[in-house]
Amino acid sequence: WAHIVRDLCSRTDGLATIGDFITVDINPMTMGEPHPHNPGQEEIWTALDGDSLAFIGTELRVQHPGMAYMIRPDQSMTHSNINPSDAPVKFLWFSSNSIKK
Repeated sequence: WAHIVRDLCSRTDGLATIGDFITVDINPMTMGEPHPHNPGQEEIWTALDGDSLAFIGTELRVQHPGMAYMIRPDQSMTHSNINPSDAPVKFLWFSSNSIKK
């Protein structure tokens, strides 16, 4: 699958409620693996550069720079990001995880 990740900061940097804060690049004509999240595991995908398709549940939605979505953490709603273009797209991604390890 096609996520190219660069850490910006994480819990190890002293963040309390945000688990990770990263940028994600998706190369042209690729997509991330569709998956759901467990209760307490939330993430937000904010488009920074390039147009992409957000695969959320059973729908595809166009996502332009400045648009964001949060995945419902219910173990059933899958999501992914698809780059159908000929240029890379970039996202700002952050998550929280209230599940104790």
